[in-house]
Amino acid sequence: MATTFTPLATTTVSSTVSSITFSGISQSYTDLVAICTPIFDNSGNMFVYYNSVTSTSYASHRIFITSSATASWTGSETGLQLGNFISGQPGMCIANFMNYRNTNIRRTSLSQYGSHDASTPRYGSVSARSANTEAITSLTFFSSAGNFLADTVITLYGIAQS
Repeated sequence: MATTFTPLATTTVSSTVSSITFSGISQSYTDLVAICTPIFDNSGNMFVYYNSVTSTSYASHRIFITSSATASWTGSETGLQLGNFISGQPGMCIANFMNYRNTNIRRTSLSQYGSHDASTPRYGSVSARSANTEAITSLTFFSSAGNFLADTVITLYGIAQS
């Protein structure tokens, strides 16, 4: 089975913003992938919510490593958690949204992330889900602790399987 990545949209931040939204997402694909290089003004977690659903109907499980520990975390959130990032340092995140248009299953995401400075590397994986089953038509990316800075880039891809 062949799989193709189709670029749907790219946002490059030119000045500080609190969130980045992709709306009117095509329902022509099987899955979505977001490739992110976020830069934040404060250290914290990056999240995404979909279709303006901001309640605590999201749950995340994160496994991560820092310079001093390997740990895991589980909890309820106001968005699908994508990773933990260091203030002022470019990070990297690849987030997969499987079966985003199937209304018979809950929304799920898997992401891998990395962020580091000279003394504080942070790398990990996050699995997240929502209790909601509606098809994803918009995604809003945001931080738990601050804003996106200039030069943040997020590209959204549609994945088609034939």
